[in-house]
Order: sequence, then C-alpha cells, then structure tokens
Amino acid sequence: MHDGSFKKESGMKIPLPPRDLADFHLRWTEFRPGMIDLQCSPGLTPEQAQTLHWLVALSDRISALDIEP
Repeated sequence: MHDGSFKKESGMKIPLPPRDLADFHLRWTEFRPGMIDLQCSPGLTPEQAQTLHWLVALSDRISALDIEP
C-alpha cells in the first residue's frame, strides 16, 4: 500500500512513522524491508537479531481480523 507515506533520505525511501498499531499493520509491507535489513546490522547482538526475526515472523502472520482500527 502506498499512500504517500514515504520520505526520501539519501536516495532511500523511508516510511513515515505509523499513526498507531493499526496503521503499522496496514503498512507492514512498507516497514518489512527495513526490518529485514536491520536484522543484519552489525550493531545488533545475536539476541537482538533473533528477537527482531521473531517480531517480523509475528507481524507476517497477523491478519486484518487481529487488528481493530
């Protein structure tokens, strides 16, 4: 879903912050690539990377029925 919710910074498209949890869920496809990239960040501990992995997996499985806007 693209609704003008990106800003450009250094040639990269960065999603604007979500308004709330429902907005985050509806725009998950915008946030997901950044979370995948962040998992590989050298600044994360292995435990932090693993936690982020599970948060991505959880977000991938949430449906619109699970979130009330």
